[in-house]
Amino acid sequence: MSPKARLLTMAAVAAAATCALLAASARAQTAACKIGDVPVPGFATKTLGPKAFNALHAAVRPGGAGERWTEIGWQPDLIAARRTAARENKPLLLWIMDGHPLGCT
Repeated sequence: MSPKARLLTMAAVAAAATCALLAASARAQTAACKIGDVPVPGFATKTLGPKAFNALHAAVRPGGAGERWTEIGWQPDLIAARRTAARENKPLLLWIMDGHPLGCT
Protein backbone atom coordinates (compact mmCIF):
# COMPACT_ATOMS: atom_id res chain seq x y z
CA MET A 1 0.00 0.00 0.00
CA SER A 2 1.45 3.37 -1.00
CA PRO A 3 1.94 6.10 1.62
CA LYS A 4 -0.81 8.17 -0.02
CA ALA A 5 -3.27 5.26 0.04
CA ARG A 6 -2.32 4.54 3.66
CA LEU A 7 -2.93 8.19 4.56
CA LEU A 8 -6.31 8.19 2.81
CA THR A 9 -7.25 4.93 4.53
CA MET A 10 -6.33 6.43 7.90
CA ALA A 11 -8.43 9.50 7.03
CA ALA A 12 -11.41 7.26 6.22
CA VAL A 13 -10.97 5.40 9.51
CA ALA A 14 -10.66 8.71 11.39
CA ALA A 15 -13.83 10.00 9.73
CA ALA A 16 -15.67 6.81 10.66
CA ALA A 17 -14.43 7.00 14.24
CA THR A 18 -15.40 10.67 14.53
CA CYS A 19 -18.89 10.02 13.24
CA ALA A 20 -19.33 7.06 15.56
CA LEU A 21 -18.18 9.04 18.59
CA LEU A 22 -20.41 11.99 17.74
CA ALA A 23 -23.39 9.71 17.26
CA ALA A 24 -22.74 7.94 20.55
CA SER A 25 -22.23 11.15 22.51
CA ALA A 26 -25.44 12.69 21.17
CA ARG A 27 -27.34 9.43 21.63
CA ALA A 28 -28.53 9.81 18.07
CA GLN A 29 -31.50 7.57 17.36
CA THR A 30 -31.94 8.81 13.80
CA ALA A 31 -30.18 7.80 10.58
CA ALA A 32 -26.62 6.47 10.71
CA CYS A 33 -23.66 8.78 10.22
CA LYS A 34 -22.91 9.63 6.60
CA ILE A 35 -20.31 11.52 4.63
CA GLY A 36 -22.38 12.98 1.84
CA ASP A 37 -24.56 10.07 0.76
CA VAL A 38 -22.05 7.42 1.88
CA PRO A 39 -22.89 5.60 5.14
CA VAL A 40 -20.02 5.36 7.61
CA PRO A 41 -19.63 1.95 9.26
CA GLY A 42 -19.67 1.77 13.04
CA PHE A 43 -17.12 0.22 15.38
CA ALA A 44 -18.92 -3.11 15.28
CA THR A 45 -18.07 -3.48 11.58
CA LYS A 46 -15.34 -6.11 11.28
CA THR A 47 -14.84 -6.00 7.50
CA LEU A 48 -15.66 -3.61 4.71
CA GLY A 49 -16.44 -4.94 1.26
CA PRO A 50 -14.70 -3.50 -1.80
CA LYS A 51 -17.77 -1.54 -2.94
CA ALA A 52 -18.31 0.06 0.50
CA PHE A 53 -14.58 0.76 0.91
CA ASN A 54 -14.31 2.40 -2.52
CA ALA A 55 -17.39 4.57 -1.84
CA LEU A 56 -16.04 5.67 1.57
CA HIS A 57 -12.55 6.22 0.14
CA ALA A 58 -13.99 8.39 -2.67
CA ALA A 59 -16.00 10.41 -0.12
CA VAL A 60 -12.91 11.36 1.91
CA ARG A 61 -10.41 11.63 -0.97
CA PRO A 62 -9.06 15.18 -1.32
CA GLY A 63 -10.01 16.92 -4.53
CA GLY A 64 -11.28 20.08 -6.15
CA ALA A 65 -10.02 23.63 -6.15
CA GLY A 66 -9.15 23.44 -2.45
CA GLU A 67 -6.40 20.94 -3.17
CA ARG A 68 -4.27 23.10 -5.51
CA TRP A 69 -1.35 22.73 -3.08
CA THR A 70 -0.88 19.18 -4.42
CA GLU A 71 0.15 20.65 -7.79
CA ILE A 72 3.30 22.19 -6.27
CA GLY A 73 6.53 20.25 -6.72
CA TRP A 74 7.25 20.02 -2.99
CA GLN A 75 10.88 19.23 -2.20
CA PRO A 76 11.51 17.09 0.90
CA ASP A 77 15.29 17.69 0.67
CA LEU A 78 16.17 21.10 2.22
CA ILE A 79 19.56 21.39 0.52
CA ALA A 80 18.12 20.58 -2.91
CA ALA A 81 15.25 23.02 -2.27
CA ARG A 82 17.71 25.81 -1.38
CA ARG A 83 19.68 25.17 -4.56
CA THR A 84 16.52 25.22 -6.68
CA ALA A 85 15.26 28.41 -5.01
CA ALA A 86 18.61 30.15 -5.56
CA ARG A 87 18.86 28.96 -9.18
CA GLU A 88 15.30 30.10 -9.99
CA ASN A 89 15.56 33.27 -7.82
CA LYS A 90 12.43 32.27 -5.89
CA PRO A 91 11.61 32.31 -2.17
CA LEU A 92 11.76 29.19 -0.07
CA LEU A 93 8.75 28.13 2.00
CA LEU A 94 9.75 26.03 4.98
CA TRP A 95 6.83 24.13 6.51
CA ILE A 96 7.68 22.90 9.99
CA MET A 97 5.38 21.16 12.41
CA ASP A 98 5.58 19.33 15.67
CA GLY A 99 3.52 16.27 16.43
CA HIS A 100 1.66 13.58 14.56
CA PRO A 101 0.96 14.48 10.89
CA LEU A 102 -2.74 13.61 11.28
CA GLY A 103 -3.15 15.46 14.56
CA CYS A 104 -3.42 12.20 16.50
CA THR A 105 -2.05 12.86 19.96
